[in-house]
Amino acid sequence: MNDRLYVCGGWFEDSDTGNRVLVDTIDVYDVAADRWQVVTRVPTPRYHAGIVGVDTKIYFIGGFHSDAMFDRATAVIECYDLDTDTWTTGEKYPQDIWEHTCVTLYIPRCRDDMEVMAVTQHRT
Repeated sequence: MNDRLYVCGGWFEDSDTGNRVLVDTIDVYDVAADRWQVVTRVPTPRYHAGIVGVDTKIYFIGGFHSDAMFDRATAVIECYDLDTDTWTTGEKYPQDIWEHTCVTLYIPRCRDDMEVMAVTQHRT
């Protein structure tokens, strides 16, 4: 996104205990500056969440809180806005989900001759 690579969440193995530890940060690699930095902390760190970037927002969807008990899945949806440096929590997904994948799709609006049309909003 914008010539930057965002690494979101994940886990690492604690060298002393061998237990998995959730990573609660979003880190960014700035290609031009050749530098890494922490952008923010994830409010609800979790395993196996779906993560996707749309425009200047990063969405975390589902996942579970503990790798020891799979019955602690969640339907929470959290969104980090890169422009405003703020987190919001959206309406929950209809069911608890984990180990799923998210992807951003661009679907243009086209006329019969397949020329891409500008997307406009109409308010009434």
